[in-house]
Amino acid sequence: MDACRVALITGAGRGLGRAIALEFARRGLSVVVNCSRSPDEVDATAEAIRSGGGRAEAVVADVSAPAGVARLFEAVDRVFGRLDVLVNNAGINRDAGFREMTQSQWFDVLSTNLSGPFLCSQAGVPLMDRAGGGSIVNITARTAYRARARGANYCAAKAGLSMLSKCMALELAPSIRVNCFAPGTTDTAEVRRRFALNTPEGMARVLAPIPLGRIAHPDEVARFVAYVALDATFMTGQDILYDGGRNLM
Repeated sequence: MDACRVALITGAGRGLGRAIALEFARRGLSVVVNCSRSPDEVDATAEAIRSGGGRAEAVVADVSAPAGVARLFEAVDRVFGRLDVLVNNAGINRDAGFREMTQSQWFDVLSTNLSGPFLCSQAGVPLMDRAGGGSIVNITARTAYRARARGANYCAAKAGLSMLSKCMALELAPSIRVNCFAPGTTDTAEVRRRFALNTPEGMARVLAPIPLGRIAHPDEVARFVAYVALDATFMTGQDILYDGGRNLM
């Protein structure tokens, strides 16, 4: 059994989740890399960690389903026997106008974006207790605090995640810290596609309300997530915005 600290990152096959997983590996932690689909992507993230001299385990499991969460944490326990950091990063969008939104679109988003962090955190706490404590970072979005059209499901889930984080922080202290982290627009393939950032018009629309005049790079966001999880040892129950000043507008 490895005595070093262990981090589990959900939704880590690509984008921000992959960057977070690589950052924790750079910080010397063993990393469990999870996604619900795309085994090739999650394996590639784990292999990138191993090729850099780190230790990683790839687990494909759906965090919105209790059976998937059970399988994921059984693997963490079997391979490492402990958990020190959990980053609940997995999330999905199913945008639709409120009048047209289907029950499937509503429940799919709530199940992944809110129930997933609840289920994973509840399953991870006993492993953190065994390790003597730990840190949970729930990845939210600015839409937890500011409504947007066609996103009632996503906004409601992220707002719920903020309050879930506070309740967890209150109950799990002092041994486990829980914080909610909201990154701003970040340069990932999904964000580029979603907001047409490969066009001058799309990029201009996104940059207009950001005082710093740029979007974030995944690596700089990942470094701050690692800081919150590992170094901010007197911080718990907080909503942290890291958005280039977008919240000021």
